[in-house]
Amino acid sequence: MINRLLNIPFTQLIMNLLKLAFVLLLATVIFASVGTLVYFLFGSVSGYLLGGGVILYLITRHSNK
Repeated sequence: MINRLLNIPFTQLIMNLLKLAFVLLLATVIFASVGTLVYFLFGSVSGYLLGGGVILYLITRHSNK
């Protein structure tokens, strides 16, 4: 993996890091909003983590394709 990173141009590396940062930011926003909604509806911290975790999984699975 390190060899692969060293063989790509610097601008491409920066673009990949920006894409990763954007996906993580989007996942965090969705995690927080869905988790808060589930928490207010059901009043459970486990529901908060489960609801946000499912959305986070779906985003990261979709972004890896």
